[in-house]
Amino acid sequence: MQKNTTTIMFYLSILAVIFACGILVFLFKVIENKNTHTSKVLATLSEKISEKESIANLSKKITEIEDTQKRVRGYFVESDHVDTFVSYLEGIGTESNTELTVKNINTLDSMPNKIFLNVSVRGTFLNLMKSLTMLENIPYQVSVTRVYLNKEFTPEPPLPDPKSKLKTPVVIPLPTWRADIDFNILSS
Repeated sequence: MQKNTTTIMFYLSILAVIFACGILVFLFKVIENKNTHTSKVLATLSEKISEKESIANLSKKITEIEDTQKRVRGYFVESDHVDTFVSYLEGIGTESNTELTVKNINTLDSMPNKIFLNVSVRGTFLNLMKSLTMLENIPYQVSVTRVYLNKEFTPEPPLPDPKSKLKTPVVIPLPTWRADIDFNILSS
């Protein structure tokens, strides 16, 4: 009987060892699958983080390119928007208290990327010089080709009547100056 119990214990021990080995193999496979799944998730996460960083860098580059394009467009007048540029020039005249008029706008087929303008400015000498300085320093690529500066003569004010008892002050108007400016500007 003892032999039977020993044999039964032996078989039960073998079964327990086989069962324990099976459980160990099962747990090992589960851990291996979890490890594989975790590494795939980490790889995917790493790719997504890399993509996100690339997208952030790309958006920064796009913003920089747009800023550069805006700055470059600031140096060129688009042929379709010449009227906006003319309004800008007239605004310079208003700002400097002069009468600025654009007389002529031309383009040449031989020079398609330049616009030729003729501008007339009228006002006091100081305001005229202020206007010319502002024209010269506009944020566009300007090349002044010709400037004519003339003083316009005004008739003398009437002298007060010496027999009059009222003393009216004589107001002498400031002389008016006129400048005709030819310049060209780069266009796109």
